Amino acid sequence: MRYRPYFRPAWAPQVLRVRTIHHRHLVVFILGLTVILLSVLISGCSTSGGAGPQLYVAELSYKGGNQTTTSRNAYGQLVSSQSSPDLKVRIGYFGVCTSSKHSNSSSSSSSSNSTSSSGGGGWKCSRNQSSLKSKLPSSNDDPSDLIGTGTDIMKKALSPYVLIIATCFVFATMVIIMLIYTPQSSAYPLATLMGIISFLLTLIGMVWQQTSAQTIVTCVTSMESDNVAGHTGTSVAGLGWVSVIFLLACTIGLVVIYFNDIEDEMENAGVTQAMTTPNPQVMPMEKFQPAPAPVAPQPGFWNTFNPLSWRRPHYDERPQF
Repeated sequence: MRYRPYFRPAWAPQVLRVRTIHHRHLVVFILGLTVILLSVLISGCSTSGGAGPQLYVAELSYKGGNQTTTSRNAYGQLVSSQSSPDLKVRIGYFGVCTSSKHSNSSSSSSSSNSTSSSGGGGWKCSRNQSSLKSKLPSSNDDPSDLIGTGTDIMKKALSPYVLIIATCFVFATMVIIMLIYTPQSSAYPLATLMGIISFLLTLIGMVWQQTSAQTIVTCVTSMESDNVAGHTGTSVAGLGWVSVIFLLACTIGLVVIYFNDIEDEMENAGVTQAMTTPNPQVMPMEKFQPAPAPVAPQPGFWNTFNPLSWRRPHYDERPQF
């Protein structure tokens, strides 16, 4: 039985239909997609442009309009005596992004207001806490120091190194599979082992990421007496779990193909040995001897009284002189 998939669509061009897509081409394609997804996941919140602010592990923001005079601590009394801050802090592996309507309105002009989005203004991303705070018009926009909290979480609670190592293993596996021609190569078991390791590292990194993000959101919202809202990033989680599924499919494919090739190699070795080794049950031609001819009965004492033996002897039975 062959487990190697071959892809030859009828609607494809003639060039694609002439050369079939081998199983390793599909594996290399999926591994390349996985490398891209993991790289995008890790680089979230590192730049202010593009989709950088949308790729975050956790988001912290102030709850607007829910402050009352019956606050249980000094922070609640401080917030109730001033306008409600509107600041969002998104935390990534290599940066923190902030957005505030007050900061956009203070540096306002008609052009800047038209470019800022209606859902919270433009995003500013940086690794430096002081740089992010300097872009706020006043300290009242961040009374609970969410920027400092997000920076500390990025540096101390989140660790991208597991996912970085997993990405390196995925890339190395892709390169090895591209270089080898057949699974009988000695490098194919190494590629299979590296694929398994990359899958396990990615799975561990995603479980660690989701656990850390949920713990961060729960702790911060509990410590701030429900004045701060938080949630985890869905885009980063989606990219990570899709990468885990891709790596699982590639790992299963590599393992099945590897053991299938071992089975084929053993069958071929058995057929070759059977063709080169003589069968002991078959007698060679040089050892074949014809059966001996029957010996005619010799006249004896009892044959003298037997009338049947009184016949004339055949010429072959006559004595030779």
